[in-house]
Amino acid sequence: MHGLVKSYFENGTLESEISFVNGDANGIGKYYYENGKIESEILFFNNKMNGVSKGYYEIGKIKWEVTYINNNKNGLLKEYDENGKIIKETNYIDDKISTKAN
Repeated sequence: MHGLVKSYFENGTLESEISFVNGDANGIGKYYYENGKIESEILFFNNKMNGVSKGYYEIGKIKWEVTYINNNKNGLLKEYDENGKIIKETNYIDDKISTKAN
């Protein structure tokens, strides 16, 4: 695969769009709710999640954000309420919850 690959819900609305380069996901993968609103943005490099990724409520406000390195959560996962207030923070090292500072 090479280029932008899109998938659709049964009702015809866009479900996801991911850029591929020589068969590997590279760039921002976008995932949508059935109503067309953005659900999440995942950053890919060489077919692995790498970089800051974000999830959203259907109203468009941020729901969570975390950094991935080679498909593993690394750093602070921040979770937000629908008003944008941080409600939970969890630290990850190599996809495992950690109490150590990064």
